[in-house]
Amino acid sequence: MPLESIIEFITALISDYLYLGVFLAALIETIIPPIPTMAVFPTAGFIASQNGITPYELILLGIVGGLGASIGSTVIYLIALKLGRTALLRYLKHVKVSEKKLERVECWFQ
Repeated sequence: MPLESIIEFITALISDYLYLGVFLAALIETIIPPIPTMAVFPTAGFIASQNGITPYELILLGIVGGLGASIGSTVIYLIALKLGRTALLRYLKHVKVSEKKLERVECWFQ
């Protein structure tokens, strides 16, 4: 599925189901790396402004989006914890990242 299709799906999801849409969009964009965060939250803010959302509802929208992103991060963490480095290396071969590059990135975090 091309990235444009995913972004259109997320935009429609937010338009149709504002709070649930933002939650699911944040969850999806956290789990599927190529989807940029800038495709979710600015879109949600724009759609919310068009719907005449109050400041309190806007704060709630941010909390819901943050919750979706946090749960998405936890899911990714648990998947990585369960599958480990071997699965990561298999995945990185598909996106053309070598083990040497991975080790270089790991050094940044130590």
